[in-house]
Formats: sequence, structure tokens, C-alpha cells
Amino acid sequence: MIEKKLGLENQPRAIVFHEKDGRRHAHVVWSRIDTEKMRAINLPHYKTKLRDVSRELYLEHDWDMPRGLQDRRLRDPLNFSREEWQQAKRAGIDPREIKAAFQDAWKHSDNRTSFKHALKERGFWLAKGDRRDFVAIDYRGEVYSLSRYAGVKTKELAARLGDHEKLLSVVQVKEAIAQSMTRKVEEFIKETEASTKQRLAGSSLKGPTTRASLTTTSAGPASRTLRRAR
Repeated sequence: MIEKKLGLENQPRAIVFHEKDGRRHAHVVWSRIDTEKMRAINLPHYKTKLRDVSRELYLEHDWDMPRGLQDRRLRDPLNFSREEWQQAKRAGIDPREIKAAFQDAWKHSDNRTSFKHALKERGFWLAKGDRRDFVAIDYRGEVYSLSRYAGVKTKELAARLGDHEKLLSVVQVKEAIAQSMTRKVEEFIKETEASTKQRLAGSSLKGPTTRASLTTTSAGPASRTLRRAR
């Protein structure tokens, strides 16, 4: 997987296994030299690619993914910057990562309050479902079954989260999200307008350029004056 991602397929490699602090792991070293073309293989953005491979392995084996590897878009959108907001709109999110986010939120909570907070950090809101007792909603209004995505039985959800009737309905939560997102979008609009005004103000300060030329007057070559010429 790493070879393919980095473009190092069929390159010579060495693998070293060793044990440290009771943990056995391996180090792999690849040769970057293309012997046919006699040049080094370029590795652009290799750190990002290796991070993607790590994330894929965690998802494939259903391991608990460290927060540092989780998709950065899986967080409270009200804390997005304008650039992050635009990126989140353009790109989709792997459903496996959504599932991992739900499971991680469940794992790190022990009651309704802490679970709501954990979901909110990952960009989801807890609600009372129309057909299911407990659901989560993202900022786009997509509804997710907690029992399905968190992998928790309905009885376990009820035991930790309490009476679902005390939660806001899907419609109510969507309305609350819409209001919050509207305020956030208004902030982005103001930010864009301020940036545009600042840029235009800077360009307006640049007036027409002038140049100076030397000319000889009728008084003789020793007397020179500067005449402005546009």
C-alpha cells in the first residue's frame, strides 16, 4: 500500500523487525533510485500520503483511530475558518470515518452531557429521531442512526443517554443548526467584505506614475531645469 501510494513499486527495499519495550514492530527502507533512468524518484507530499495510508489501515482493521489522524472536517463546523468551510463543502467524507467518529465519541463519554459534547466536537448534534429513539445530525441536515453508526444497541443508548423524549426533535435541531450556520455564514460575508475593501483601498492609493527629464533652457547648457512630464 505504501509503495503504491509513494510510487515506489518494484523498488529495492529492506525490512527490519525488532522489539522495543515489549512491542514488536518493523522499519522499511526503500531505494529511491530508478536504475533504468538513473535518477531519484521524487516523493511529493510524502508525509500527507503516509498519513492517508495510516488512516486507511485504522479504518480497514477497525482500530481506535488517534484524534490526530481523524478527518479534520469531522469537528464542530462553527469553528471552521472560511477556507475550511469551502473545503468541507467541496469534499465528501468517508462513511467509515463517520462511524469511527461516533464510536470514539461513545467511548469517551459516560452520560448524555458528555456524549453531546463529544458529538458536537466532531460536528454532530444529538436529537430525538422520528423512527429511532436516538439520532445525530450534521450541519448539512443529514440524519444518522446512533445504534448503527456507533455500533451500540438501543438499550445501551437508553441506559447512558436517558429518556429520548427529553431531547429536541430532528426538526427542532435542524432549525437550531440553520440559525447557527446562518450567523457563521454572515461572519464569513463580513470577513470577505472587509478583506475586499482593504484590498481596494490599497490599490486606490497607487496614483499615476510620473517621470522626470532633463532639458536645456535658452540661458545656455550650464543652466538645467527639471520638467515634469506625464
